[in-house]
Amino acid sequence: MPYKEIHSIFNENYTGSDLSSGLRDLIIQNMTEKAKKLGENSTILYEAIKVIYNNYWNERPIRIPCYAEKAVYENESVWVLVFNRANGFEGGIGHFDLYIVSIPTLEAQYSTGCNADAIVHHFGCK
Repeated sequence: MPYKEIHSIFNENYTGSDLSSGLRDLIIQNMTEKAKKLGENSTILYEAIKVIYNNYWNERPIRIPCYAEKAVYENESVWVLVFNRANGFEGGIGHFDLYIVSIPTLEAQYSTGCNADAIVHHFGCK
């Protein structure tokens, strides 16, 4: 995945002390606007990002999204999402988490309340 450059730019420009719900929300808004301009369903992208935060959506985030790409993974439409992550609010945000989120499962979860897990795969550094 070609996310390393944008991940490095985020790491150079932000630290753990910058992480906030406001910054996260501005980044997500920018990402969903770009997706909409490309003809993608921006609501599904928003929900795919939100599912990563699970029950921590209303807390100060330790990760912010930096990259999203729609792809096919094991014959399923997915959003590949990469986050810059801090291990605390004092240091850098050079850690990363890569998630593959199922679009069909997320759509089902979003519209029917199913408890199916939309996260197909997670990979990240320590």
